[in-house]
Amino acid sequence: MQKFAYGFLKLKPNEFWNLIPQEYRLMQEGFEQQREYDFGLHVQSLRVLRHIGYTVYATAPKKKGQSNISIEKYLTLPNDNAKSTDSLPATKEDFEKIKELHNKKFKN
Repeated sequence: MQKFAYGFLKLKPNEFWNLIPQEYRLMQEGFEQQREYDFGLHVQSLRVLRHIGYTVYATAPKKKGQSNISIEKYLTLPNDNAKSTDSLPATKEDFEKIKELHNKKFKN
């Protein structure tokens, strides 16, 4: 507990001992949230770099019969296997809404 407080939270001993347990817990939770946020930014940066690298790889001439590997195999990143809510399968109702919007926009 003290190693975490002195190391990651950068508290001085007198600051640590003057905290009540609730304050310490809140500081620890805040640190974990910041760490998760920083990790997310890091992964986003890696995704951009992977996309750039894969674009160069995919546009390079290949030998006859040779095909490109998938972008995930080109460079695997953390959370590649995690299910994203952005990629959930659409329902029939979703398609009907899209069709309706399309018809309003382009049929009039």
